[in-house]
Amino acid sequence: MTGWTTGVPLAVLVMLGLMVGCASSPRHAVPALSVPDSYRHSQGDDAPAGDDSVLGNAWWSVFNDPVLDAYQARAAQASPTLQAALARLGQARARQREQHAGRFLQVDASFAPSRERPAAATGDPAIGLWRAGLEVSYEVDLFGRIAAEAGAAQADAQQQQALYRAALLALQADVAQTYLLVRELDVDLALRREALVLRERSYRIAAHGQAVGAYDELAVLRARTEWDAEQAAMFEAQRRRAMAEHALAALLGHAPAGFRMAVRPSPWVEISIPAGLPSTLLARRPDIAAAERAMAAANARVGVADAARFPRLSLTGAAGVQSTGLADLLQWSSRTFLLGSLTGGGLTLPMLDGGRRKAHLAHAQARYQEEVAHYRHVVLTAFNEVEDTLVHLRTLGDQRHAATAARHAADRAAVLAGVQYGEGALGQGDAIQAERTALEHRLAVARVEGETARTTVQLIRALGGGWAAPAPVLDASRRVEHPNN
Repeated sequence: MTGWTTGVPLAVLVMLGLMVGCASSPRHAVPALSVPDSYRHSQGDDAPAGDDSVLGNAWWSVFNDPVLDAYQARAAQASPTLQAALARLGQARARQREQHAGRFLQVDASFAPSRERPAAATGDPAIGLWRAGLEVSYEVDLFGRIAAEAGAAQADAQQQQALYRAALLALQADVAQTYLLVRELDVDLALRREALVLRERSYRIAAHGQAVGAYDELAVLRARTEWDAEQAAMFEAQRRRAMAEHALAALLGHAPAGFRMAVRPSPWVEISIPAGLPSTLLARRPDIAAAERAMAAANARVGVADAARFPRLSLTGAAGVQSTGLADLLQWSSRTFLLGSLTGGGLTLPMLDGGRRKAHLAHAQARYQEEVAHYRHVVLTAFNEVEDTLVHLRTLGDQRHAATAARHAADRAAVLAGVQYGEGALGQGDAIQAERTALEHRLAVARVEGETARTTVQLIRALGGGWAAPAPVLDASRRVEHPNN
């Protein structure tokens, strides 16, 4: 044997390396955050408990709409955005396997012909040789660098898994909100068509009245203005519906030209979603999980940078055969070098590098601090989104209650106006105006109901996809930086 490893079996060196290889990096710990006991604008203890089964894969089933269910399944299969997120997850997992492989013995095979020329003084001709062999190498992880790299890659893969979940949740929420917007505009168009008929009747009455001297030109112009304005509003609603339909087609992976949604005004579905405890938000939100895993990966890379300042021990070995004829290569008598003659160890000790390793360590530590700050920002943003959506829903609930009361009063007034018109106590124009007023209040209620449904989706998204805590991406208290510890 050669080198400083003379007389020491390779197995002993490997065992020694494994014993000292469990090095230490800074222990990863999730920053302590002040979490409130309850949400400020939550619905309180009297709110329905909700159905935990809608969490995750099918939270949109609370709307009880088979068309929406089918669109969600289609989007999950065809969305380019989701496919890109899945590809990034595959890259991260492949990188994790690549880094993990660095902790094992590496074996390479070689096969090549060569030609050797003896010394010129002998006058012997050149000899052709065939050689085949195995080369073995192993780096002893004395100070945990390889384990830290593997831990960082594992945390990266877990981050991409959480980001995939975030992309899936965002896609599901966008599909649901866009679909609900189309249905809201279906109701809007249906009511506007009724209003347009009433506006036209008012104009016809005014024009006839002018012809018989009952109305002046000003009344006719006003009626015509209202009719034209109602037509313009209907065209605007048609444009908005077409744009929403195009957006939904893109979410489903379709070209807008080949996608059509049948017009179907949907009935109002009242949904009450308890927000749960604020502390469970940390387990639900995939973006929070992704930020925590990015923080863990940065922490592991601090260990990588720190270990680079210490020696690296590499063990190598080789075995093979050679022969002047290819047919004799595999004969035992053809062996010329075996494990032992090229076995050795190399210890690399860093000396002067102009401060490069120290700067790299400082960079890794600063990057970790950046990820800590980013994690805090993501958590605060999540709480802010939940509180904003809760107060929005509560305000919309009050608004819907008032708008519904106004609609009931307007409907009653329209009925009474129709009765009085039939009895001759009220003119036709006044009766039509009462009907128009009732339609306007129905339209106001439909808008509030549509916005409430879409805001409900926003709350589900802000809560991380439901209102019961799913299994976290991983246990944040577990040390993943050094799996051999």
